[in-house]
Amino acid sequence: MKNSTIQLIMIALIVMISGSKQANASLLQLTHDPLFLNQSVPPALAVTFDDSGSMAWGFMGRYYGYDTKQFADPSLNKVYYNPSIVYRPPIGADGVEFPQSSFTNAKIDGFDDRTSAPRVNLSTNFIPIAYYYYYSDGDYSLRFAKIPDTPGVDDVSTGQFNDRYPDEDDRGDSGRAAFYYNGNTRVDVPVSQQDNFANWYTYYSNRLKMGKTAVSRAFATFGPNFKIAWQQLNRNTTFPDMNSFELTHRQNFFNWLFAVPSNGGTPLRNAFYRAGRLFEDADSYQSDSFNANITCQQNFHIALSDGEWNGAFAQIINQDESTSTSGLSGDTDNLYTGYSGTGEQKIYPKSESGTTLSDIAFHFWSRDLMTAPYYKNNVKRYKGDFTKADGTAIAFTGDDEWDNPAFMWNPKNDPAYWQHLVTYNVGMGLEASRVVDYVAAEAANNDADPNNDFTPACDYIAGLSAKEAVYRGLRTGECDWPNATNGANKIDDVWHASINSRGDFFSANDPQELTEALNAVVNNILERLSRGSTSSVSSGVVTSSTKAYTPGFDSSNWTGNLFSRPLNSDGTFGEIEWDLSCELTGGHCPATDESVPKQNNRRVFTMNTNTGNRVRFRDTLSNNNVLGRFNESTEEIRTRLNVTTVDLIKYLLGDQSKEIKNNGALRNRASVLSDIVHSSPLVQLGPSATYDDTRWSDGSLEEQAATAGVTYEKYKIDNQNRLNLTYIGSNSGMLHAVNIEEGGAQGNERWAYIPSKAFENLYKLADPLFSHWSYVDNTPVIGDAFFDSQWNTVLVSGMRYGGQAFFALNVSDTSATRPDLMWEFSDEDDADMGFSYGKASIARIASTGDWVAFIPNGYNNSQKDYPGLPDDHEKNIIGDGSAVLYVVRLSDGELLAKLDTNVGTPETPNGMAPAMPVVSRFKQGTGAKSATYNEDGANLAYAGDLYGNVWRFDLSSSNPADWEASSNIELVVEAQGVKEQPITIQPRVLDFPGPDKSTERDSMVLFATGKYIEIPDRSINLAADQYVVGLLDGIDGTTVTRIDSTGLKEQTMTTNNNLRTFNSYNTVDYSVSDTLGWKFRLPQQGERVANPMALFGREFLLVTSTVTAGEDPCEAGGVSWLLAFDPMTGYKPGFGDLFEAIEVTDDNGTPVTTVSLGSGIRIDDLIIGSPPIVENQGGGNSSIIVEGADTTTVIGLSKFTWRRRAWKNILTE
Repeated sequence: MKNSTIQLIMIALIVMISGSKQANASLLQLTHDPLFLNQSVPPALAVTFDDSGSMAWGFMGRYYGYDTKQFADPSLNKVYYNPSIVYRPPIGADGVEFPQSSFTNAKIDGFDDRTSAPRVNLSTNFIPIAYYYYYSDGDYSLRFAKIPDTPGVDDVSTGQFNDRYPDEDDRGDSGRAAFYYNGNTRVDVPVSQQDNFANWYTYYSNRLKMGKTAVSRAFATFGPNFKIAWQQLNRNTTFPDMNSFELTHRQNFFNWLFAVPSNGGTPLRNAFYRAGRLFEDADSYQSDSFNANITCQQNFHIALSDGEWNGAFAQIINQDESTSTSGLSGDTDNLYTGYSGTGEQKIYPKSESGTTLSDIAFHFWSRDLMTAPYYKNNVKRYKGDFTKADGTAIAFTGDDEWDNPAFMWNPKNDPAYWQHLVTYNVGMGLEASRVVDYVAAEAANNDADPNNDFTPACDYIAGLSAKEAVYRGLRTGECDWPNATNGANKIDDVWHASINSRGDFFSANDPQELTEALNAVVNNILERLSRGSTSSVSSGVVTSSTKAYTPGFDSSNWTGNLFSRPLNSDGTFGEIEWDLSCELTGGHCPATDESVPKQNNRRVFTMNTNTGNRVRFRDTLSNNNVLGRFNESTEEIRTRLNVTTVDLIKYLLGDQSKEIKNNGALRNRASVLSDIVHSSPLVQLGPSATYDDTRWSDGSLEEQAATAGVTYEKYKIDNQNRLNLTYIGSNSGMLHAVNIEEGGAQGNERWAYIPSKAFENLYKLADPLFSHWSYVDNTPVIGDAFFDSQWNTVLVSGMRYGGQAFFALNVSDTSATRPDLMWEFSDEDDADMGFSYGKASIARIASTGDWVAFIPNGYNNSQKDYPGLPDDHEKNIIGDGSAVLYVVRLSDGELLAKLDTNVGTPETPNGMAPAMPVVSRFKQGTGAKSATYNEDGANLAYAGDLYGNVWRFDLSSSNPADWEASSNIELVVEAQGVKEQPITIQPRVLDFPGPDKSTERDSMVLFATGKYIEIPDRSINLAADQYVVGLLDGIDGTTVTRIDSTGLKEQTMTTNNNLRTFNSYNTVDYSVSDTLGWKFRLPQQGERVANPMALFGREFLLVTSTVTAGEDPCEAGGVSWLLAFDPMTGYKPGFGDLFEAIEVTDDNGTPVTTVSLGSGIRIDDLIIGSPPIVENQGGGNSSIIVEGADTTTVIGLSKFTWRRRAWKNILTE
């Protein structure tokens, strides 16, 4: 069977905003949300809130007489004040808590926002209220039942006030100090509890207020990624439009919620029917973001009620009887033939006269609510449980879990792929009669009197709770549902309705249980969204010799993962060994099914922007610079949420005690680790570069050090067994250093670093109104370099859309428990630094001996940092839109040269892609060996830009100022149009034509066009065809080439199903003077190259192209092609076609085995990042691993055997 764990995948669903061709003359439409997700398709929630008269009651359960002692004892009356519960105020549409109530001036109704709202002094004038009613909108006149102040009196005195309560003249009772009972003892509320009591009185003291407060706190965490509509049972029974939960619609929801009155019966059946009909309306499947029907939308109904349904209803009859369920499908290929009432289906049917809630729920789950041809049935199925009715594990057979009846009919799974409605019910003070019967029997059978013993309807099962035991009995058929005609049994019908729709039922008896129940509903919906969709994404698997490290995230709650798994000899992955998310969060780890201790006392650091020094970020933070910046950025949220600086710092470090689910004010998190989207793990083992200590240039610092015994070889030997780490960026705002040492504390975070550009936005993570944000969203690079009289290992990372900056850390000593901060380089150092989408390149400059980082300036450098401020405000650092390559000295971050192409404008900014430093053996345009040529450093660099140009930067001068001269910044390939064939990846470069220096002419520059960085890139309607190009540079340094040049010989392929094969070879003869190289046009509409290319020596160039899914956000995420080229000719590699496809049946399904070869192979997933190529540990050919939504695909590379030293790292270069 397929693994039940949520798969972290390298592919995703693609959504498209616009079908028109991409506009070029503007800033890029960069986004914090991953382009490759369909998270823009929000689930739709219908909310039903009970406005019946019983919601005004100040006690739980059915009505009966209370005396004061019973009513005011929280152990008996769960609504009454309980000193062990913290009563937090409700939360408004703006995410801000209501004010703390005043003990001496408490509002009777905290949702009455009038200045004249009635108030009471709880220290002198408290009267516990059994119930009261709101009569009409805006009229808060009350009818009440007052509980007398004398213990032992069973009745209540009733009365009605014509004016607003309390009215001394009408009431005739001055009340007393607030109190509660602890057993037989009356306790006056002590001073230490008065604020808490006041909050209870104002916001929780009856069912209605308790429900409003709990719903407000649960729904405060929802945002635009949900659509919501609402209704009441008796009034306001017409749903508003189903719209995104933001702006005015969000405000309208909270306005409605806080104004719900209490008067009338409990016509739940009518409300359920209206909710179902809502999702038979096409308008519920529309979105302003798309031009298509949202066919994959998941629909949910959340109903909160406190009573048994009543009222007339005559719409649907016996929908869930076994005789009434034939032909259930939602599609033409019927999924169901009807409930048999046997086997695994026993929990569903119930035959009785009349219409029940379970009939209605089943009606709107089992039917296709929106039919073809405009509504394809592609709602994602949900897999939640893998046990049989008796609780034992399912022994799966076949390739599809859904073919197994025990899995199909498990109520915790949802096999429906048609448009349907799932219902969650929350009952206030209500429990199913079968459960009540079970509890009573358990108590009677355990007491001392055998005469009390009786057998419950559902047999006792040791080790299970009452509800779990009854649920087990209902599934196995050992007991059945009672008839819903009896009042008490109608609660069983509410539970039955939840099960029939594959939802759930929660019973809540006090405010804490109600909050927990609503949180459980929310979490269950979020889990369904994540498991039911391909929203968990891997940005790229990285392997060492024996391990695979897979990052990923879940877009339903923006949590992240970093899994470690063994790499098997056949190239597949073993079981997950640890998950960084679990290590930081603690508790039960879903990935390993183990309990993991929470990693406390984390060592997290940031930078003092005044001094450039490292500062530890912790709750005792005292550094004036860091603390001041943090307080400035968090001032608004601290005021709005009434939290402290320490609260926020602890939260960001992993403390969850102040989250809303724990009665706090900060955003709920399922995991302390936020999403990992575009960052891939960078594994650091021992030093492994191939520097030759005998070949450093005479007089160089490296040569002098080697003479003194400070060799690179010694550095390698001394550090070959250093602690192994992996580095990963996350949108928690940090770069994490993670221990991967065998036998050590594997999976533990050793330290983390917060770049200063992420620091200023950290507060967003704690905001209940959180909208996804990027922080450290790029993959770091690492390299060994010589400076400060010794060899070092340096890490350099950008932030993608998380900030306009790069930062560098010295990671030579991996045993250190803190990062060695070297420098940060940002737009504050140069205004033309844009958002750091590219990666740095580490190299030594031959002419000066400097070890440097080549930093591309990225994108949108002319974007205003603070749009609300004037352009000339000091906080707005605005560049001129030019594409720039910075050369930054590695040791201290000094800018040695700004290589400005002067191409780009503020209105249509350009941007530089990652550069490739090159050891050039010959000067351009000459036949003589370069005087500055050395094997130990670069004297050229190549890079492409967003416009589509390719640049060559001459670094041969010993004066860095000369590098900035326009004569040394030469255009090699001229763009055809502006951003029509953009270049966003690093080029690859080969010496031409080979190792025989006597015949070398210069460099073979390999590049490809295409981008996937802004919202319009979701479209397949590109401005021009995209290409892979191999250009011979150096024949004539003054010649500028275009991709449409006839000097680039075009190769073509034919596509046959999932393979591409080359057509006849178009000769590439470099002895002919006008031969410039080769090109290959990507043949499919929308196909582009936005992933790094891998160069395997001279044997082949591996290119990953992608094709997005187009406009429909519900379509699977597009396709990718792996393409292999001879880097010199653009034809098939010299050893032949690289890929093999094996068909095991023919088109008619007849078993047959056919092996086909090709130089391109289709992957029916969108590859994000670079799939790893791994060695077959058992020998033989290597493989490419593509981890998909359900399985991991291992693609054998025909005729190619692993040569570890013959390829370049496709993830770090």
